[in-house]
Amino acid sequence: MLKFLQQRFFFLWVFLVLISFENRTAVASSSFYSIKTSVDVTGSSAAEAKDQALEKGRENAFYKLLSRLSVVENIQEKPGFLKEDISEYIKSFSIHQEERSSVRYRATIEFHFDAYKIQSRLKENKIKFSEPRTVGLVVLPILIKNNRFILWNEEENIWHALWASLEGEGESIRILCPLADLEDQTLVPIASLSDLKKTILVQLKNRYKADDVLVVVLSLDGEENTPSQKGYIRFIPFALQDHQNTETIGPFVVEKNTDLISHQRHILERLEDLWKERSSAQKEEYSIIKIQLSFQTPAEWKQALKKIQNLPMVQSTMIHSFSKTEAILWTHFRGPFPKLQEKLVYEGFVVEGDHSLMKLSR
Repeated sequence: MLKFLQQRFFFLWVFLVLISFENRTAVASSSFYSIKTSVDVTGSSAAEAKDQALEKGRENAFYKLLSRLSVVENIQEKPGFLKEDISEYIKSFSIHQEERSSVRYRATIEFHFDAYKIQSRLKENKIKFSEPRTVGLVVLPILIKNNRFILWNEEENIWHALWASLEGEGESIRILCPLADLEDQTLVPIASLSDLKKTILVQLKNRYKADDVLVVVLSLDGEENTPSQKGYIRFIPFALQDHQNTETIGPFVVEKNTDLISHQRHILERLEDLWKERSSAQKEEYSIIKIQLSFQTPAEWKQALKKIQNLPMVQSTMIHSFSKTEAILWTHFRGPFPKLQEKLVYEGFVVEGDHSLMKLSR
């Protein structure tokens, strides 16, 4: 009898675990199929403006979701994805930050779509699709105020406070703001931008289990809370992978701290666009290349091989042949070939050759 009860208990436990796993999967899937969009419409009346805004928001959200699922450009022309078909895929929607006047309607609307129906229709049209994972970026918000470098001072670094208050995540980007605790201060003990090294960023990335680091530098000059205060922002979207891709916003006037929110949103939108471009390129290009690697010592061989294998673009590397001073590698990589060459040069390689045979030396 005891053995029978133990077996019953075991199967009940397995059933509960499976149910729990299924629920977590459903939640993750539903979040991917929930799209927020901002609308601002003027009509002949408040009611008409709201109706037009809902229609516009529904269309924007639907095609934004489809662009995340597939790289097919003319997907809105396929059967089942026309404007008049959109309503059949919507499960529900919610309205946030609503503002209205007698003729104008502004709001942020979140639409929740039916994943099963959309996937079924994509399969019917033989359209390849994928649900890309969310990439995690740990943000390093640096403030330079009247030429004074401020990072881990929670009271003074208004830039850090703004990123720390960020709620939720974007379509494909998840922002992780450092705690600014003793461990962060130990990992990133910098007093100027010249102290910012790749090894430091890697430690920060590893602590927060992120994919990369977003370095965002806000420079402010002038007296606080006055029209004379000027600012500009420099940011490196994916600092570990694209260390040279620095972008700038400004100069602009900062009368109060909330004026920075619009610039923060611009950065988030830019991150989404960059990640979408990168994901599309990786979907479209998957190549195998033959690499001839020259080296002088066993230590140099190990170091060179590790650098190649650690490149984000490289999927796998197989050693075809090996001698004391040379190795032939078959390397699988995703993305454009020129980008691979650029990454290898940055890692200290001398790059020669083309798609048929790429020669590397140190």
